[in-house]
Amino acid sequence: MLSPLELRDDIALPDPRATIPAMAMFAQRHSRLNVMNLEALAVAHAIGATVWLSDSAAAGILPGVLDDEGLRWKTISIA
Repeated sequence: MLSPLELRDDIALPDPRATIPAMAMFAQRHSRLNVMNLEALAVAHAIGATVWLSDSAAAGILPGVLDDEGLRWKTISIA
């Protein structure tokens, strides 16, 4: 089972200089998203990552936005 509370040591975030402009672009296209959602989209876009969503998040608006943007996502159980 995957747990976001036990991240590997090699996990890092990209430079904000790359993600902040992408966050602004996504905010223009998807005005209903909060800052955390915008950051998830921007990072996934920057590094080609799959966004992990909880069951409750997968029932919200984010999956449709990720699909619209061509970004991968999957539902995980949070332990």
